[in-house]
Amino acid sequence: MERLPDQIVAFMSIACLFISGLLLFIMQTTIFQTMSGWTAMLNPVFVLFVFSAIRMEFISGAILTLFFALLLDISFGLFPGLYPVIYLSLFFTLRWLNKIIVVKENPHKIILVLISFIFVYFYSFIFINLMLPDNSLLSRSWINFIVQLTLLALIAVPIFNFFEMIMERLNSPGKLHSWGKRNKNNRFRD
Repeated sequence: MERLPDQIVAFMSIACLFISGLLLFIMQTTIFQTMSGWTAMLNPVFVLFVFSAIRMEFISGAILTLFFALLLDISFGLFPGLYPVIYLSLFFTLRWLNKIIVVKENPHKIILVLISFIFVYFYSFIFINLMLPDNSLLSRSWINFIVQLTLLALIAVPIFNFFEMIMERLNSPGKLHSWGKRNKNNRFRD
């Protein structure tokens, strides 16, 4: 089978990740928010931020990060522009770290997602305390922070593997058209 041109593959991978990210964002803002308890704290879009920083090309990853950071800023932002600034700084930090450290194994992905979440949480916490001085350290729920870290650790690997499967399928020749084909060899009928 012929390999598709690189521009088409790059566009298709961005489109697939964009659609997957939109589905995750819709789930995060509608389904998870209406449920009570710990499910309201799920943050699957955060894994997309980390994935776009370490696995995508620079421009496409930055555009995807900026788009979803703006969506989060519109939906949950306390100060306009806070989420894009924090998530783009996370993007550039992870791009720089990816040159030094190569993340291939699942335990490394979990640790990277958790450290990135701590980074984002810490800087948003500092910025909110600077802008609203009456907001004390004790008003922030640290138990919710621990629950969010635990949930991110549980969902990071499946979402990461799903995104990597999309990129692998689109980047490998011959596998793109094999998604809908049936296997003609049936070993149970012989």
